[in-house]
Amino acid sequence: MKYFFILLALIVGLSSCNEEINYESGKMRLNVQVTGLKNNPTMFKTNAKERIAIKSVKLDDGSYQFDFEGVFGSYSLILGDDGAEIYMLANKPLKVVIEGEIGKRKYHYEGGTATQCNYLMQSNNRTMILFKTIFGTNNDVDLTQMNESEIISYCKKIKSENLKFYDDFFITNKTDDARFKKIEKDYINWSFHWLSFAIPKYIMSKKPEFQCSEQYYSFIDDFDFNNQDMYDQKTEYHRSVSDSYLFLRKNYDDYDVCDLFNRKVTNEKIKLNFFKGVGSFILATAEGEKLEDGYALLMKYINDTSVKVELTNIYNDRKKAMPGVIVPDFAFQDQHGKIWKSSDFKGKYLVIDFWATWCGPCKEGLLFYQKEREYFIDKNVNLINISVDQNKKAWLEYIKEHDLKGIQLNCPNFREDEFAKLFANGGIPRYVVIDPDGRVINGQFDSPHHGDFQKKLLKILTPSI
Repeated sequence: MKYFFILLALIVGLSSCNEEINYESGKMRLNVQVTGLKNNPTMFKTNAKERIAIKSVKLDDGSYQFDFEGVFGSYSLILGDDGAEIYMLANKPLKVVIEGEIGKRKYHYEGGTATQCNYLMQSNNRTMILFKTIFGTNNDVDLTQMNESEIISYCKKIKSENLKFYDDFFITNKTDDARFKKIEKDYINWSFHWLSFAIPKYIMSKKPEFQCSEQYYSFIDDFDFNNQDMYDQKTEYHRSVSDSYLFLRKNYDDYDVCDLFNRKVTNEKIKLNFFKGVGSFILATAEGEKLEDGYALLMKYINDTSVKVELTNIYNDRKKAMPGVIVPDFAFQDQHGKIWKSSDFKGKYLVIDFWATWCGPCKEGLLFYQKEREYFIDKNVNLINISVDQNKKAWLEYIKEHDLKGIQLNCPNFREDEFAKLFANGGIPRYVVIDPDGRVINGQFDSPHHGDFQKKLLKILTPSI
């Protein structure tokens, strides 16, 4: 009997050491030790439906503490102009000690999910180095000289290296968090597909004549569109579902692509979010009959009433921005504080570039747009920029840093503004052409870096110029 109780005690002891992980909602705690902050740090849940800031409290010892009810997974820790990806679990308090200046900070994790956070930190650093190596100006590999088979071989090599890093890390650093490990391994396998798509896209930006065969892109057939954990935790995966649609619609019409996704995406949450995001894009870019057809198509595949209402509102706004329609008046402030009204531009053609400092394609097009503005400066047209940045400081700094010329306006509440929402609500960059009487000529004009911008605009303006 004595040995029975000893054995029982051992079993209980072992089971208590292997505490079950709570992947549901629960109490979260993060303590941050850092100096030199002007404001308390904040956090946001990665890929949350609503970007709601989680606030911290400064303790007597000078550290900052987050106490909140949340779900497991990745969070963005914001430290002014710096930050990090943090992995949290309920009832697993985590401490992070941060040393050094902005851009050179070192993070030391203790307790709770320290192993997972250390993995993310090292993995993200590897990704940054990889991107600089592949897509940077001082890249070690000349991607533009690769053919299809060489691209695939290169992507497989990177995948193999990342899997080795994954295996080596978790041999040395133990964790019972099997769900985290699966997400990260799935992410490596998914990254192979993403790179296989991103590298040809990069080559085409350098060599427009480069094209991959349809057979090359057959890897998209193996893409797992139904990984809920990846969709919730990995921003890049989240975006790639919609990016796949954008690629496919180059070769197929919207009906065929939407039908394909309706069949391939069996996860109802992902499917709904997909059609919601893609729906906004379809309605924002379609004109005339395509707008009517696109709206009918979306109503066919979407069952959620709230999403239907949201897309119907976008559809109704788009009808108000069709060619020939007089646009609402606007009044926006420039970088010097001056208010510009729509009436200030009457009597001349008006071209508007809707953009933001956080939008990569916007900034790429902005460089070309500035050059076009110089060409048209003495003609019967105004080329202006309207930023939708909510962060006014970032907008002003970008204007100064890049010496942007011409009229620079800001509309931070673009989703509510009667004028801006007609064009910018469905996505940016967006280029709009309005005639001297305030009527829409084209609500989805070509990007200036496509090459035909000047030629097409001159055709519109003739013989006015």
